[in-house]
Amino acid sequence: MSVPQRHTLATSAAAVATALTLGIAITPTAGAGSVDLPETSSAGSGSSAGSAPGSTTGSGALDDLLDRMRTQIHTVTDSEFVRGPLAHAILDLNPDTPVVVLGAQINEDCSRPEVLQDRLDAATRLLASHPRNPVIVTGGRSDRCPSITEAEAMTQGLRDRGVRNRIVLENNAWNTLQNVEYTAPVIRKLGGTAVVVTSDPHYLRALANYRDAGIRAFGWVGGTG
Repeated sequence: MSVPQRHTLATSAAAVATALTLGIAITPTAGAGSVDLPETSSAGSGSSAGSAPGSTTGSGALDDLLDRMRTQIHTVTDSEFVRGPLAHAILDLNPDTPVVVLGAQINEDCSRPEVLQDRLDAATRLLASHPRNPVIVTGGRSDRCPSITEAEAMTQGLRDRGVRNRIVLENNAWNTLQNVEYTAPVIRKLGGTAVVVTSDPHYLRALANYRDAGIRAFGWVGGTG
């Protein structure tokens, strides 16, 4: 498969996954595919004509479909082949959608460990194409280096790499669950969707935690750990 073919396939898969995950119905036509917003029933109205009694229509039916397909959808959106184009597509859709960079424990000499440097490198590559999207860095203070939080170290690392996006610091989280708990309210205020930057295979657990909290989370991977 040629590079243009791979790019086209990845972009198409990303578009389909984006539509499904964001609640957009994909309606095929004779010549090409079209994307339509789901129908919604008027307040107080009953089932639409031709619908079975008690059936749901519009957004309700789509919600049911997405619930049944959630695992399959995330298998697509989280795959190595799709997650890159999809992350760019998600950030392009809304300049308020944040990029969340998860922290890692600072070294005893207060330097950033390799796993954290890899995450910052990955975030920098992503943000180069999205200078308007905000960044959330999350990670607290540890006994190994009490003079600086992980979030502060990440902010300095991003600035050193030339990132000029607006950065929001979350300085209290000690683990992934707290990363989610403390950043989710900010993400919700920004629309409820986020691209989460972390390592492989940690990103799978992190995305699952964010989704359990009701966040529409997509992954961007940097390094391993």
